[in-house]
Amino acid sequence: MQVQEIRARLRRDGRVVREEERALAECLYVAEEVLLMLAGAGFRDVSVEACWSGGPATDDDVNVVSVGRA
Repeated sequence: MQVQEIRARLRRDGRVVREEERALAECLYVAEEVLLMLAGAGFRDVSVEACWSGGPATDDDVNVVSVGRA
């Protein structure tokens, strides 16, 4: 798990009207792990596609999209 701290500011008319600090946690998974989690959740006909082209993912793709039916 990767955790990052962020600070967000909402500005109106050049003035800060709200400010928040938060921790963002994210988990990184390889495609095979995502496919197993989706199958366990009841998804079927799941495929892994290239993020920007919609075609089949290749080993060179860094980001992918999982598409399936619930």
